[in-house]
Amino acid sequence: MQRIWIYMEIFMKFPSWLHVAGDVSYRGECPLEDVEHVTFFNQLRIQFPELHAIAVHPKNEAKRTGKDFYKAKQDKLRGALNTGASDVVIPCTPAVVIELKRLDHTQSHWQPGQQEYLSQCHKLGSHVCVALGWGAAINFIKQQYIP
Repeated sequence: MQRIWIYMEIFMKFPSWLHVAGDVSYRGECPLEDVEHVTFFNQLRIQFPELHAIAVHPKNEAKRTGKDFYKAKQDKLRGALNTGASDVVIPCTPAVVIELKRLDHTQSHWQPGQQEYLSQCHKLGSHVCVALGWGAAINFIKQQYIP
């Protein structure tokens, strides 16, 4: 039997309604998403302390087993976990909701429910984007937030 190997580069697809902050053409080495989160929240604290005071990063992405799985199930029933919740939620008026990805978006992928969550926030009037790197997320806030 002959095996045929097909190379296919998988890119994140961005819906037309979703603002993409950052350079979608960038390819190369870049920090991991967790590093982008830490840097983003540090910069938010420095540049927008009033927003940092109310910003949240929902913890929905961890893989769970055993007791942790049971606790996660209970948390979901209480509304503490929301599948697909974005990385950054700032409950100002209007809310700012950001899904933070790596600078090179080909090294990232969508988690289940993330696009639907962003879509619902967008429909309800939030400022919504997917940001490619912490710098793009801060620039998005600079464009949207007027103190």
